[in-house]
Amino acid sequence: MTMNRLVMIAALGSLSVLFGSASAVAADGGPCAGVWTLEFETPMGPSSVRMTLTQNGEQLTGKAADPMGGEVDVTGTCKDGAVEMSETVNSPMGELKIEFIGKVTGKSMSGSVVFGDFGGGDFTGKKE
Repeated sequence: MTMNRLVMIAALGSLSVLFGSASAVAADGGPCAGVWTLEFETPMGPSSVRMTLTQNGEQLTGKAADPMGGEVDVTGTCKDGAVEMSETVNSPMGELKIEFIGKVTGKSMSGSVVFGDFGGGDFTGKKE
């Protein structure tokens, strides 16, 4: 094998590691997949969360930035633009389940959010 051919094979191998294979890209497609910033009102005032969501069929999984500096798991469903997802965060009062129910239209998401037993409100979101 020539040196140029070896260099090309190595470069293509590096690109597949960096960007993933075609099957990995296809598995996370869908209207809810992507990086989202959701804004909403909490009982303590305005807040926002950044989520990275993967969609495989109707199933949603992902990570959300935890207000305490870490990340929490997000799970849910997305079907025909209707989204239902939840995350559980550690708060000063213990674990708190936050649920989002809404609709995705293009790069926008909106709906309602519930903070366990502490009420809820509306949320809006934009896809990066």
